[in-house]
Amino acid sequence: MVNTEEILLLIIGAFISGSIGLLCSLFLEWNRNKNELKNISKAFLLDIEHVEQKINPILTAHKIAGTISGHSMLLQVIISLIQRGNPNYYLSKEFPLYPKNGAYYVFQKDMIKLDFQTVDKLNEFYKKIIYADNCLQDYYNMTSTKTEDIQKYELQSDFFNSLTNAEAEILELKEILETNVF
Repeated sequence: MVNTEEILLLIIGAFISGSIGLLCSLFLEWNRNKNELKNISKAFLLDIEHVEQKINPILTAHKIAGTISGHSMLLQVIISLIQRGNPNYYLSKEFPLYPKNGAYYVFQKDMIKLDFQTVDKLNEFYKKIIYADNCLQDYYNMTSTKTEDIQKYELQSDFFNSLTNAEAEILELKEILETNVF
């Protein structure tokens, strides 16, 4: 016959085992979430470094050009010069500044798992990059007529301004993402 002490010990034992199981489950879930955030941050960090490698030569050449920056073909000349110096540098109508399979598009649903400040900064950065890419694609689609030269110059100007603004955000964004990774 089972007495009340044995029943009480069984209940306490079941409660302790359930609590331990719950704690283990919570710890594993926390660890999985932490690793997921680390992986998302790492993907964005690598993506931003890749974008940075693409825009730095353009912005450096643009700063050097300085006085001739009013010409509507400057962007085309800069890209051609960069490609001559580095045959592995691809930027054209077929190879956009930011690809459709970039981390921003791939991890857009997962970005919400990051903190609000990081999400906000990532969105602002990528809006500028995507806007610059749209300007570049529109620039490539234009022919050279007097009217379109004015439009090309405006697109070119918007392109450089957008890249310059995006470049200014890179360091802070990389620091934020690195704190999530390490």
